[in-house]
Amino acid sequence: MKATKPMRLMPLFLVLILAGLCFSFNYYPPDDNDPSDSMTVSVISTCDGNTVSVTGNDGNISGAHVSVKEVPSANPVATGDTDAGGLFVFEGCGKKVDVKVTNPDFFSETVTLELIGCGQCVPQPACLDDTQCPAEQACAQGECAAVVCQCGAVENHTCVEYECCDDSACPLTQACADNSCQDVPSGGCGIVANHTFIAYECGTEGCPLCQEGYECIGNKCILSEVACPSSGVVGTTGVCNATENGLPCANCDYVITDPAGRNATGLTDGNGSFSLPLSQQGKYLVALLKDGRAVRIIEITSMPRASGDTGTPTAASTDLMPVMFGILLLLLLAAAIYIWRGRAAKKRGI
Repeated sequence: MKATKPMRLMPLFLVLILAGLCFSFNYYPPDDNDPSDSMTVSVISTCDGNTVSVTGNDGNISGAHVSVKEVPSANPVATGDTDAGGLFVFEGCGKKVDVKVTNPDFFSETVTLELIGCGQCVPQPACLDDTQCPAEQACAQGECAAVVCQCGAVENHTCVEYECCDDSACPLTQACADNSCQDVPSGGCGIVANHTFIAYECGTEGCPLCQEGYECIGNKCILSEVACPSSGVVGTTGVCNATENGLPCANCDYVITDPAGRNATGLTDGNGSFSLPLSQQGKYLVALLKDGRAVRIIEITSMPRASGDTGTPTAASTDLMPVMFGILLLLLLAAAIYIWRGRAAKKRGI
């Protein structure tokens, strides 16, 4: 009996131990808000930017918080939330970063990656040489640009310059025609000057002569005239006028030769006029000069004054004549009264 009693108590003891173990653990029912789902995070790094894409079992996850930090310094690079498409974009290159994504409905995820190297993001040149550009362009600083060609034609990426594009690029005796300097054709009497032919109206070496009365001056036919009084009185001054083709010859040279053979030279005024002083009796010669040569000569006769002639009355003496005439009339009237009174006195016997 004493040997079997402990054996009977063993099942009861085991039951009590198991019961105690069951009451030592808490039981929690399932919670629908528990972050039991996982997210998929991918990062693509390009020169246009770094794109974080966050998706779940049901598609893109918007509103997930993204935090980007540099490794190992943990310096912040970017932070923000994914958009409606589950995307978040940030800038940066040449760094190693941790991209951490959190959302209350999902387990957080962290992706570590090397961003694209900054050297890879240097813009590549559009061209390395002219062959990579159109024929009318050339490669300049990595870009195809129009060839500057102000006077010429662009051929095979180069300006082929013309000999000329206007007369200024040619000698004075030539003109620009079809982009080359060519001799100016001569049309008879004239000269080539300033890239053009200047025809002469008259001249030597095959040029026509001027009609009678005209002089060839500066390769033009000029009718030079000088007009003075045909005669005058010694001590007076005449006025002469010079013309060219009927127009006043301003600042033209003239020479006056007096009866003694002495010469006096001068220039006409703006109206082509000049004075002719007649200081002595005799013949005066008046010549109109061109290029030091007399082109017209006329003769003026200077006559002596009449006996007692003191010269041409002046304006002042002319103005006094009515006064003198009045005085003479008064004197005559006074004399007549005196004579009349004398005769009257005799009649009265006084």
